[in-house]
Amino acid sequence: MEVMKCIQLEKEIAGRRLFTIKQLSLQAGQKVGLVGNNGVGKSTFLKILVGLDRDFAGQIEVKADWAYVPQLQERSSLSGGEQVWKSIQEAFAQRPQLLIMDEPTANLDQEHQEKLIKQIKRYRGSILVVSHDRYFLNQIASHIWHLEEGSIQVYTGNYEAFVESRRA
Repeated sequence: MEVMKCIQLEKEIAGRRLFTIKQLSLQAGQKVGLVGNNGVGKSTFLKILVGLDRDFAGQIEVKADWAYVPQLQERSSLSGGEQVWKSIQEAFAQRPQLLIMDEPTANLDQEHQEKLIKQIKRYRGSILVVSHDRYFLNQIASHIWHLEEGSIQVYTGNYEAFVESRRA
């Protein structure tokens, strides 16, 4: 079952095409790591998915209930790691079919990263996560979506498998 689908999705910023995604879908149970260099549009893609960015062309359909953990920005009395952990736990508590996370391990200590990995491995829903953390992606990803030069290539397997198929 598809939980998310994009058709001819295009995003421009200041007259520059950020990306064009001809067709892409996320299946139930897939755990996808979205990777790519800084500035290629990974966080923007997530914002389009969850409706925070409506300035795009094409179709996007999210066919499941979802929870979104954004990249850390807000200021509070909690440390960065505590804030991120709290928002991750709130997202899991909603029991969504699709969990969308932007750099969830960025502010977490090793202990909380390991707890998150265990939690994701137990989680039955689908996950779409932007991360630069190779260890994390190797532990949790069933697929890698590589955003580069304005389009997304889909690879089966974790980050290591993605690196291997890029070498081949």
